[in-house]
Amino acid sequence: MLLDAGVVQRANECEESLEALLVGLLAHDLIELYRYSDDGPPVDAPRFKAGDQQGSAIGWVEVLDDSRNDYRGVWWANDSSRTFGSFHLSLARLVESESSAGASVDPPTEQVAERARLAGNAAGAAEAVGAHLFVTNRAQLTASRYRQRKNWLSPSEAIAFVSLYLRAQDVYLASVSPDGRYSIAFDRGMFFWVGTRELLPSAWRYVGGLMQHSTHQGVEDLGVLPLSVLERVQRVLEARDVIHVSLNRPHSRRAGDEAISSFETALLFLMAALDATAVVAHIVLGFTGPQYHAGWQNPGWIARVQKTAGSKLADIFVQGSRGKSALTILQHLRNSIHGAPLQNVTYQKGGAVERSLFSFPQTRRQELMDAISALGGNSLWGVEKFSDDHILVDAGVMLDRLLPEIFDLLNKVMDLTPIESLEGVSLSPGDVDPPSDDGSGHPSPFHEGYRLSARWQLGFST
Repeated sequence: MLLDAGVVQRANECEESLEALLVGLLAHDLIELYRYSDDGPPVDAPRFKAGDQQGSAIGWVEVLDDSRNDYRGVWWANDSSRTFGSFHLSLARLVESESSAGASVDPPTEQVAERARLAGNAAGAAEAVGAHLFVTNRAQLTASRYRQRKNWLSPSEAIAFVSLYLRAQDVYLASVSPDGRYSIAFDRGMFFWVGTRELLPSAWRYVGGLMQHSTHQGVEDLGVLPLSVLERVQRVLEARDVIHVSLNRPHSRRAGDEAISSFETALLFLMAALDATAVVAHIVLGFTGPQYHAGWQNPGWIARVQKTAGSKLADIFVQGSRGKSALTILQHLRNSIHGAPLQNVTYQKGGAVERSLFSFPQTRRQELMDAISALGGNSLWGVEKFSDDHILVDAGVMLDRLLPEIFDLLNKVMDLTPIESLEGVSLSPGDVDPPSDDGSGHPSPFHEGYRLSARWQLGFST
């Protein structure tokens, strides 16, 4: 990997930042990291000596300032070797021309043109080294239409990708210093549990109140149900990892099948989490009748909710709302498990690499497409529509668009469920906030720093 010096500078300025965590992850032994700066490596950087020559800075990539032809030389070195390469100036010129075309000043000022030229050199350096990823915060690269093909990633994108790679090697870091020397690791279950609690902050009040009522009444149902919501979301995050690891491997039928299988698993657990909150609402609102009637997708049951103290709960799912559209997508995709399976299809566009997509289910297709349109449209949701009968979907993109919508629904439902009306519920600030320590003076696993780390690494940076 190649890391731009601007990211390193931001990491040094704030040790609690996303950039600081990213730089720490990149220091892991499983990653071969080089750094790049427009000004070249620091003067005091240790160098790999080659005979009587000055040698190249270890861990740095240097572009030679030589424009006599259409190639530019590049040196890079590690502890044991020094390598020379080059890149054709066509890539740098492409970045420059794209930056100039998008500049707010026409023609671009010298300063704008110079930044574009330097960004082009940086992109060329990444190309010469053969970096799998180039992490940069240069707008000329992160906003480029070539960014995905060239793997130019912003820090927030890179931290999710790097953490996924490390998790695939069974590395789950809660905290790590920028130099990588000091770290705190979680096991797999704790990492995803902390991530779940961070993504569902409304659950602190929800679980705390329902546990109080359960203890007061001596009944187990309302003590177990809220935890089952969290456990199911944890399973969703675990399945999501399998999807992204599978889709980022070299293309194969097996990898595509694994991704689709885990996608269906994630859909089942997501709907189960929502269903569990409906059962809780059924009990809290004092409804009689079978609990299996409870469901945010059940119009008759929703009508009952609308007439009670939980009317605001029903409003979340009113026709035309964002919540209703998200629920429609989840509901119909989940229900496809009762019909024809989601078919794994190999897809290739232009000169891009082959990808595994799945064919869109026929059942309730128009409702699905309308809901996707209401929430941003096909490209945002990973949908490739060729005709009404030929629609393919990227499972990873689809799930990553769906999850924030469903997490928002779950948080709203938990917020608006009137658990304070239950006997024995008396919530204090300590009952509704994450614990900052474990009771012995040490940071709790749910300390803010660890929760933010999990959020950033899972790719939910905002």
